[in-house]
Amino acid sequence: MRRRALFSGAEDFQLYDFVSTSGVEENVYVYSNRLGPRSVLILCNNSPYRISGRIGSAVSRSDNKSATIAQALNLEVNSDFLISADLSHQQHYLLPGKELQHGGHFTLEPYDSRVMADFHQVEDADGRWQQLWQRHGNSGRPNLYTEPLLVETVLQQTRELLAIPKPGNAKRKIAQLCNALTAEFDAPALQSYSAENMLSLLLRANVSATRQLSQNLIKQFIELSPIKIFSAQESLYQWLDRSFNRREWRKLLKCNYYNECDYFNQEAFDRLLEAVFAFLIFDSHNSDLYNSKQLSKISVSILINISRLRQLAAKTGYQVDIFLHRLDSTPEKTPVLPAATGGDSRMKILFVTPEATPFAKTGGLADVAGSLPRALRQLGHDVRVIMPCYRSAERSGPSLKKGRKSVEINLEGKNYRGSLKQTSSDGVPYWFIDCPEFFDREQLYGTADGDYPDNGLRFGFFCRAVLEMIKRLDFRPDVIHLQDWQTGFIPILLRTEYRHNPFFSSIATLLTIHNLGYRGLFPPELLRQLNLPESVATPKGMEYFGDLSVLKGGINYADVINTVSPTYCQEIQTPEQGHGFEGILHNRTEDLHGIINGLDRRFWDPALDPALPTPYNAENLNGKRACKRFVQKQLGLEIR
Repeated sequence: MRRRALFSGAEDFQLYDFVSTSGVEENVYVYSNRLGPRSVLILCNNSPYRISGRIGSAVSRSDNKSATIAQALNLEVNSDFLISADLSHQQHYLLPGKELQHGGHFTLEPYDSRVMADFHQVEDADGRWQQLWQRHGNSGRPNLYTEPLLVETVLQQTRELLAIPKPGNAKRKIAQLCNALTAEFDAPALQSYSAENMLSLLLRANVSATRQLSQNLIKQFIELSPIKIFSAQESLYQWLDRSFNRREWRKLLKCNYYNECDYFNQEAFDRLLEAVFAFLIFDSHNSDLYNSKQLSKISVSILINISRLRQLAAKTGYQVDIFLHRLDSTPEKTPVLPAATGGDSRMKILFVTPEATPFAKTGGLADVAGSLPRALRQLGHDVRVIMPCYRSAERSGPSLKKGRKSVEINLEGKNYRGSLKQTSSDGVPYWFIDCPEFFDREQLYGTADGDYPDNGLRFGFFCRAVLEMIKRLDFRPDVIHLQDWQTGFIPILLRTEYRHNPFFSSIATLLTIHNLGYRGLFPPELLRQLNLPESVATPKGMEYFGDLSVLKGGINYADVINTVSPTYCQEIQTPEQGHGFEGILHNRTEDLHGIINGLDRRFWDPALDPALPTPYNAENLNGKRACKRFVQKQLGLEIR
């Protein structure tokens, strides 16, 4: 009775007998009706016993408009097979068309019911549905359209293709097998499949019956164009790099960390390549972009690329990061400013920032992060910059090279992979933590509608990944220089969870506050999400009027704090500009310093700035007047 609509509409309601070997079962109710646009058949066992039987005669109606099952469901009884969906149990059932004439065969558990809908008639020209019926009979299946048996021959032929040792010398054989594959896809049982459904079916049949990609990821893969992906090493790398960072793809490839190395499974990888190649033939054949001769020619080059890919996987021991590093054709960025060699004052500094020019920028912090490390390196310090690998970082600035390391961070029972990418810019080494789930977004922190709701999780992951990554890289800095709230988790972690770890015990932290207005406020459940100890959720830690402030935690746990000028340092300790943090900062006044931002004269010298209509300098200010007039004219102001 929970679905009252199944009982409504007397004009479509038809009751039937249910007949077992004992005769008509009085406690089993069978009727057909309408559920919106759907025709439905309901079977309900109202007894404590398991009952098997068939649907019997239609019970007479008062209007003498009784209908058989076939009539009520608008079905042709002469079709080979009938597929229906059980809405109650999310199962598919296969029934020979001829059996429907005799009421079919159904088994109902005690007090069980079925709501059968979405009836689909299929013709069995090649016998595949008959094989399914022989294998499963009347038992329900999660999805009959994704039964591996439907593509067994397809995958056998695909394995033959991928097993050819030298594809370049076997063009005739490849052409024959490709033609056989396209003929299989033209079979009646597979003709009606969409690209998304076919890829799902191939993955289910060949990679894993239990691990499936979401429809969203399947659509993304198809939109990338499999032909283009497998036609060049660069596009193969880009696809695999993203896939190895996606949780669903990783499950499909059975990736796991062992002794701080990330491995993938050889058999799962081979099976994935087989399924993807079979789909590539299906998609190319159905799109009519290539004739059979062209498809065979393209298949030869793709099979050569797949062969090289499998060889490389074996050579690298199926280690994800080494494999991707070797596959990445981006050249190594080696030119960096050498750190000075003499003197005891030379330090190793890790510059941790949420943004830096030329890779990602929303404000002045990016300019500082893009120029201060170079200045420090010129003074002789060994400075490295590390930041999130945003979408903009991949698209702007120097090209990023895949590193040989990665880390896995568990948050809320889920594993998030942080992969290392690296380059150099302006003579400074840059490291990037790549996690597409968190950082492959159009903007850095949010959209026009507001901040991303998972910003706390994003930068909590980033800070943990930074600490784990420098340990993997064996880079132990003397100082970690932190920028704004997005990096505030690092001093918290160093003072709590990592406190007794000998690798981190001697590292000092400096937190720079660029803008106190951004305090990193989040609800208390962030503590649990990031696996942080309860001890930090206090007024002396991160607690701020019932919420958590990451910036407050950074201020309380960092060794030293500084701001962007002596004036700003004084201002933020007043109620007018303290944003509620004036008392917190006053408590750290001995460790709080104001250092005025420097100026990179290569970019901010009006005598050299190409963006100015007329250059000028301190000795000749005529150009400044010309620039003023230019702005007035542009804005429609009075020129004076």
